[in-house]
Amino acid sequence: TWGWNYNGQLGNSTIADRYAPVKVMDNVIDVEMCSTYMAAIQLDGSLWTWGNNEYGELGRETSSYYSATPEQILDNVVSVCLGHHHMAAIKTDGSLWTWGYNRYGELGDGTTTNRTTPMKIMDDVVSVGIGVYHMIALKSDGSLWAWGENDFGQLGDGTTKNRTQPVKIMDDVVSFCTEYYHTAAIKADGTLWTWGLNNYGQIGDETFEECHTPVKVLDDVVSVDVGNYNTAAVTSDEALWVWGANYVGQVGDGTSENRNKPVKIMDNVVMARIGFENMAAITSDGTLWTWGRNDYGQLGDDTTTYRYTPVKIMEDIMLP
Repeated sequence: TWGWNYNGQLGNSTIADRYAPVKVMDNVIDVEMCSTYMAAIQLDGSLWTWGNNEYGELGRETSSYYSATPEQILDNVVSVCLGHHHMAAIKTDGSLWTWGYNRYGELGDGTTTNRTTPMKIMDDVVSVGIGVYHMIALKSDGSLWAWGENDFGQLGDGTTKNRTQPVKIMDDVVSFCTEYYHTAAIKADGTLWTWGLNNYGQIGDETFEECHTPVKVLDDVVSVDVGNYNTAAVTSDEALWVWGANYVGQVGDGTSENRNKPVKIMDNVVMARIGFENMAAITSDGTLWTWGRNDYGQLGDDTTTYRYTPVKIMEDIMLP
């Protein structure tokens, strides 16, 4: 790891910033990070955490504000997800565990009490996602569950009431993505459904009104990603569709007009990801394209110019 380290988030037993990579651990198969803390899963399934611990987000029985050294907190973990001062992990038996900040019930344990150690919440979970202060979980039977903050209808249960325990939202779901205050889910029939905050049109239902229940926006969808104020979907014909905020060109349609319904941007796309006010896509020939905000050169086009349409960056990219 390297970079900013004021909370020990680099895990190298110091709080000194590092300008070159420093080795932290061996045998790591997955690592996830937030701005002030990290988590890593090793080959043996052990989960390790380090960094900021203000609300118990490290999952340790300690009152220490931070820890600069990795420490194991769980065994038999297959995936981990980090949120705003809270964390969730899925074990090999499908059980879901959460800990950390819990003001809005985002841990799903029926309380609003912060937790410093992992608690089991559900069984038969195959994936979990975290928004600002809410969680979404997909079970092996295709049912989708949500809990936590719900001010903008981001839970999708038809209300704006916070939930401290999981509430079932949909059936027949194969994958989903949640970020900030909205969620997108793909059903087994390829239909894409979205809900939550919609101030920039990120729901894609041709309005700018928040949506408290799932609404269908596209057919034949194979993958989806969401950002703070955008949604992007790839359909079975490899077309990329984007909608939502567009004030720095992040939709990629050549304008700065926010879009409240899906706009087709590219063909032959096999993967697309949304960053902070920018996007990247890989086409089937192994070419990488980027567009949107670029003030720090994050698009990789050797400029700091915002791009309102996709720009070709690299070739020979390994396909997912």
